[in-house]
Amino acid sequence: MGRMSTSRHGREVLRGAIALAWLWLAACEPTVEARDATSRDATTQADAETTCVASEVASVLGRVIDERGSPIASARPQLCLRLAIDGRLVCLEPPFTDDVGRFVLEVPSELRCVDRGVMRVLVSGGPYATSYCPVDPTRAVDGTLGLESPIELTAVARVPLPPRGDPAVSREVMLGDVLAVEVVPDRLGSESDYARLGAARVVPERSCVPEARALDGLIATTPEGRVDGAFRVLASGLAEGTRVELFVIGGLDTRLPDGSIVEEGSLARLGEGRVDVDGTITPEPTVLLPQLGWLGWSVR
Repeated sequence: MGRMSTSRHGREVLRGAIALAWLWLAACEPTVEARDATSRDATTQADAETTCVASEVASVLGRVIDERGSPIASARPQLCLRLAIDGRLVCLEPPFTDDVGRFVLEVPSELRCVDRGVMRVLVSGGPYATSYCPVDPTRAVDGTLGLESPIELTAVARVPLPPRGDPAVSREVMLGDVLAVEVVPDRLGSESDYARLGAARVVPERSCVPEARALDGLIATTPEGRVDGAFRVLASGLAEGTRVELFVIGGLDTRLPDGSIVEEGSLARLGEGRVDVDGTITPEPTVLLPQLGWLGWSVR
């Protein structure tokens, strides 16, 4: 009898110990609800870190045409994006347009949150000036930005050039019937650029840069690129005493003579002055052209 009572007592002690152990584990282990709340908090934080507070662009669809509305095949439309997360300017690898001028640009996932976008379109070896057209990321639908209007490229023609002569000496080169530039061949990007100088008058209302549509005149020039120093601009086609204001459209790494950067596809003021009898715009040196590309003017 005594042995049976001791055995029964031992079993009761063991059951009590197990119950205490389960109580201790329950106190230490988070509940299902607590674990779920922790998981939700982590997910919410991760979503907040990846949510785009600007505009999200996953792809861009568009067409490239000439002034007559004909499609341009094998053009290179390059999308440049100002990223919302850190303000960097990133330009994507440009595809080629197809036979009807269409293109599709896919944007990598890590570059899709953007504040601003610009289409830089060129034709390698072609007669067209490089265009810079702002695009509005806020118009993207489910990440797809379809350009409402085709991008129109301007064909340029070679301009009459004085003999090359001494390449370190400046000479006046007419860019149509209104503006001229004092060009120093040695300050161009390459030795062949002087012979390739071209220009075309563009109707401002047809510009893809909205601010440029209010100008009195607009000229596209080639080849595109910065010059070593800056060229003086002359208004040989305007009457003496006329007040004229000059502008540039920002291109690839465009900087004003004071060093400030001009955003691609935006209009920037070069300076203003009065036209003298020889076409000089005074006061100088405010009206200096830092880059070949797009030059506009307004008469005041």
